[in-house]
Amino acid sequence: MGQTVNKLTFLGTKEIPLKLSELINEYDEFFWAVAWGSFTNTAKVFFQNHEKIKYVSFGVTGCLTAPDFIDKLVGVENAKIVSEFSGGTFHPKIYGFRSNERFAAIVGSANFTFGGLSNNCEAATLIEGAASDPFFKDLVNFTEECASIGEPITNEYARKYRAKHRLASRLKKPPHDPMAGHRTDNSMTAAGSLDAMTWEQYVAKVKGARNHDIHVSLKLLRVAQSWFASSTSFSDLNLEQRNAIFGTLYGKQVLPEYPSIEWGWFGSMYGFGDLKNRVKENDSFLARAIDQIPHKGEVTRMHYEGFCEDYLHAFRQSIKKGKYASASRILALKRPDVFLCVNDHNRREAAKLMNFTKSNLNIENYWDWIVEVIGDSDWYNVSKPASPHFESELWEGRAAMLDTFLYSP
Repeated sequence: MGQTVNKLTFLGTKEIPLKLSELINEYDEFFWAVAWGSFTNTAKVFFQNHEKIKYVSFGVTGCLTAPDFIDKLVGVENAKIVSEFSGGTFHPKIYGFRSNERFAAIVGSANFTFGGLSNNCEAATLIEGAASDPFFKDLVNFTEECASIGEPITNEYARKYRAKHRLASRLKKPPHDPMAGHRTDNSMTAAGSLDAMTWEQYVAKVKGARNHDIHVSLKLLRVAQSWFASSTSFSDLNLEQRNAIFGTLYGKQVLPEYPSIEWGWFGSMYGFGDLKNRVKENDSFLARAIDQIPHKGEVTRMHYEGFCEDYLHAFRQSIKKGKYASASRILALKRPDVFLCVNDHNRREAAKLMNFTKSNLNIENYWDWIVEVIGDSDWYNVSKPASPHFESELWEGRAAMLDTFLYSP
């Protein structure tokens, strides 16, 4: 039979961080499983002793672990992040310590966060005894199991998590698994990848665009946005407006009231005869598809899937079907802050920056390959600039305006 635990001590809110720091410095090995972490003063002590980590894992549910803390975990041996946890939430608060035959553990309510170690009302039990005790053996096994479902923290992961964290801060309900669908392909860490681009680099690329008149492009988006804002449905717009938004006007045809705007920017669809017919008929499924996308606020995968269902249905009797190029054109004009029009003139450069296979892009994977990658990017998740006016307006259409430097005539 194993030995029994020989000492129990109750810890209140103030005692928990003090005892944690003491044990971190005193003991030789760490066995932790904790729901969330922040870069607190206690965390600084932990990172100073990171070589003692045996099995340590932290969760990120709801983006409640701080990005700065994730950054510090990059490359730390035996430290893992649990992004995916089926059946609920990764929610333990276990801190185990071992030195030779001695073992100590703090088990309670406190996360490794500012709230858990200072602001909240927390309680925990300090258990001390022989390392051979079954209780401590079970604790070690549990932390090992937690680490086995986690993943090492890379620079790529930390960068994407920071972007997800910024996005989550603007949502009423942050995602349960913020890293769902995140990529681990090493090529995404290349210096030229889209997700690593800063806002300053993005602005410089837009300003340096050779094949777009960026001010006319912004005006086009601005006018389209005003039309959407003034109507309850796409079907309420007149034929000229509908043609302008879908890019089905002839060549460089302009509208008399907007003589400086070439509506072929962001993907001319003039050659798509079946689409022109649907627009002329004011097809109800086409209008309903566009109406699925909210004019303001968060755009979700569910919104996009609803759009796709109705959009494809509009071409159910057509020889030529609606695909990602025509779909992304209207999406980019409806929500230029979310969608990029992808077509034969920018697909090659987009594939390079976003790390997808250009020949395999379709309307079904467009959300994952385009929207998610844009949404993960550093430049995309900056707060709206207060000034200058150009950058403020650019921010409103920042996804669509990628076309300015991806486009090749």
